[in-house]
Amino acid sequence: MDIAYQLIKTTTEKIRLYQFRKQVFVDEENRFDNDSDHISDIYDTIDETVNLAALSNEKIIAALRVTLESRAGLPVDQHWDFKTYRSRLSRSCSSFGWLCCAKAFRHQKGMIKTLVAKGAEQAKERGASHILAVIHPPVFDLLHHCFGAKQIGPAFKDPHLDVDMIPIHARVDEILDRFPAAIAGTDDCRPDPGSGNNECRAVVAPSAPAPGTGPQGKHHFFEQAMSRNLGILTPADQERLLNARIAIPGLGGVGGQHLITLARIGIGNFTIADFDTFETKNINRQYGARVSNLDRPKIEVMAEDALEVNPFLDIRQFPQGVTPENIDDFLSGADLVADGMDFFNIEIRRLVFNRAREKNIPVITAGPLGFSAALLIFMPGRGMGFDRYFNISDDLDREEKLVRFFVGLAPKATQAAYIDPAAISMSGEQGPSTGAGCLMCSGVLASEAVRILLDKKGIKPAPNYFQYDPFARRFHQGYLPLGNRHPVQRVKTWMITRRLRTALPLGIPASPAPDGDPSAPLPRAVINYLINAGCQAPSGDNCQPWKFTSESSRLALCLDPDADHSFFNVNQTASLIACGAAIENVCLAATRYGISARVTCLPDPGRQDLLAHIDLAREETPESPLSRFIWSRHTNRTRYNGRPLPDADIDALNSSIEGFPDARLVLVRDRQQIKQVADLVYAADTIRSQRRDLHTHLMKMIRFTPEQALLKRDGFPLKNLEAGISGEMMLRLCRPWPVMRMANRAGMGQMVAKTAARWVRQSSAMGLLTIRGRDTNAWLSGGRALERIWLTAARSGISFQPMTAITLFRERWRSGRKDRFSMTHQQRLGQLWPLYDHIFKTDPAESQIMLFRLGYGAHVSCRTLRYYQGTPV
Repeated sequence: MDIAYQLIKTTTEKIRLYQFRKQVFVDEENRFDNDSDHISDIYDTIDETVNLAALSNEKIIAALRVTLESRAGLPVDQHWDFKTYRSRLSRSCSSFGWLCCAKAFRHQKGMIKTLVAKGAEQAKERGASHILAVIHPPVFDLLHHCFGAKQIGPAFKDPHLDVDMIPIHARVDEILDRFPAAIAGTDDCRPDPGSGNNECRAVVAPSAPAPGTGPQGKHHFFEQAMSRNLGILTPADQERLLNARIAIPGLGGVGGQHLITLARIGIGNFTIADFDTFETKNINRQYGARVSNLDRPKIEVMAEDALEVNPFLDIRQFPQGVTPENIDDFLSGADLVADGMDFFNIEIRRLVFNRAREKNIPVITAGPLGFSAALLIFMPGRGMGFDRYFNISDDLDREEKLVRFFVGLAPKATQAAYIDPAAISMSGEQGPSTGAGCLMCSGVLASEAVRILLDKKGIKPAPNYFQYDPFARRFHQGYLPLGNRHPVQRVKTWMITRRLRTALPLGIPASPAPDGDPSAPLPRAVINYLINAGCQAPSGDNCQPWKFTSESSRLALCLDPDADHSFFNVNQTASLIACGAAIENVCLAATRYGISARVTCLPDPGRQDLLAHIDLAREETPESPLSRFIWSRHTNRTRYNGRPLPDADIDALNSSIEGFPDARLVLVRDRQQIKQVADLVYAADTIRSQRRDLHTHLMKMIRFTPEQALLKRDGFPLKNLEAGISGEMMLRLCRPWPVMRMANRAGMGQMVAKTAARWVRQSSAMGLLTIRGRDTNAWLSGGRALERIWLTAARSGISFQPMTAITLFRERWRSGRKDRFSMTHQQRLGQLWPLYDHIFKTDPAESQIMLFRLGYGAHVSCRTLRYYQGTPV
């Protein structure tokens, strides 16, 4: 059966529509008396009304009216009071009405769905984002299952129509997303094979009964919904909570969880504030962050979710957030404030806490630190106020205020044992947070909120503090009589401030969004991203010996021979390995955008500096799981714990170089052999510390101050060497070669070699990568294979540290240039090679790419920096 859909525009068409309404509602359904031959009302005459009809053989068989907000109001307000609910919606509304279908066509559910979807399209074209309606229960089931329409109140008997009706709300975008085919003029519904008709049967998970189909009325619903709280709380307690109002500034990680948890415990009134929208980065921890809610206002989503818990909640909304201008209005009538503000929003937090104290309103803050919840309670007239406890004043700069808030929030800092401090950036306003931590916060906050609202015993305001950490399996509570002015807190504040001010921002470029047009040229932002991914590769002393250029969809990689003239870089082999790793990074990063990368090595015999062309093409290339670890891969020089590597991870490391048949990986896991390798590394590093050229080059590549590291963005920041305070002092002292020579004579120069040997003995495994051949292609392939291994280790959470001295000495020795070593060093090295070759089963036809240690280390203090293209640093 062919069905056409039409906008009703002319007077003749409108009369036919009004007569059809009379046919359905009076002649077929006998809903109410009507002496006229048609049905219409005042809303049919205004410009903001649109009528749609479904026609078969040019005869109207179904119809729907869409009315936009205007000075005349919405017609649904005559049937149910939508005023309170509509005040919670930040965008414009429309209403659906006079949905009717001829009796002979009511099995055509697909037609009704298409009509509703086309009505949503008309609403969107006219600027409406929401749809409100009162719907007959059978029709609600269809709209709920197919379009996500939500019941926003109990069912009621409509006095005009003398039938049960349900007030509903639906989002225009959700209707269009769920039924896009209707907008194109087609119907993607398919009849159920066993139905014998054209009815569309939606497959949905069974849902809980709507409030209108179960308990009737606010108090009846509340009794049933909160019945399982009884025994923990009394009916009188529940009544007090029902009448309480809690203000929640911020609806993100903890604020959204607070709202839902408190609604489920029986709080009946809320004041909420948030100006933000949901983003993908919120999904790991924020209650309302779901794919369907991305780019939607948090306040709108969370109000809807709370009303799904209790449709009778009274929720006041502040979609502009809390400001100095509206703070008094926001706190008006509040019995308690549940802090949900972002950690970095320090000034508004101070405003809320201090103004609440002036108004005699308690405030609870629960901070999600890792998996833990750090809890503080601020009671009016008792304990300390916010500024006094945290020792914050107006004359401090923003970073100082944030540090003091952080230190005072959890004085015992149980989360410090497992949180990487490098992930915290005060200037970048970011830090790690988990959904588990946010849930923990809402649990402890709700418990204290009940204690305060019901005036139970045990309220302990600041300077009492609490931290619950299920991951560290620790609970701390304590009392700081001076707050952050306590001497221990002052020391912590100084240490953290110093660490933050010497921390180096990596400045890693953001990943641009994928381009949806496969026929368009590659965007400049994507090409820059791929080049920067290449620049993220490891290189000898972080000298970054590459030069990238691009033309259209081709990248050219050239060697910079002046980047590294060190003794280690014999015949530029170390730089060629680094350039090979850069090539592999580009190829892996390209898969994120469905781009294939075809590498042509040494494309121009006339240019010795031109190492490779990388041709990029849009193809259905699946993203490599290694691409995500390009930016987090790093050298880890911390102490390893020696825990054995799982066999599955060993298999992954071996498999990572299957695309490079000339590469060979030897992994040594036997403890006795690891000790022998430690002795080899000790001997090689002793020679290293005794050579003036190697010492001078190392000191040249160490960046002794953060300012120097940020300016040059190459070499090693001093903290990256993990030398500790005493080691850093020795490095500074021994910068001049005469001082180092004296240290060598005194035996102090061996300390560096002993440290390297100790590192090896702590390892879970030692690895050696070799490549067959000795030409440029071999070195580039070896670098690509090395990067694969390193990224695979990063993906498995395995720490990785190159131990390059012995392999580079071996290559210089085998290249016939051992005369560059002193006779003493030649004799010492000559004694090393038999054991080295035996342990790693070396082949004379192979070149040594890198020796490295593997294991499980701590978080690094600092990472190396890079030059990036197209990104300010």
